[in-house]
Amino acid sequence: AECNSEYQGTLKDRREWELTLYGIKVVEGIGGYTIVYFKDNNENLFFAYYDKEELDKGKTYKFKGTIAGHKERMGKKFTRLNRLAF
Repeated sequence: AECNSEYQGTLKDRREWELTLYGIKVVEGIGGYTIVYFKDNNENLFFAYYDKEELDKGKTYKFKGTIAGHKERMGKKFTRLNRLAF
């Protein structure tokens, strides 16, 4: 399937999001971290480094987040969010 994800918003823009969690990647070890992957209703893709609480895959969350960057990964456009507040 073709990915139609587009970058969302502008840098440092803080707003309320309603996004569905579709992936979690845990990197173990010293300095380990967790990446959470979200998408919106239009299949735009987002990711964030987040390990404050456990989130459920497939669930839709409403939260505040700041746009921290736009990055292409695996040929798809991702909007990076940070300072997530659920």
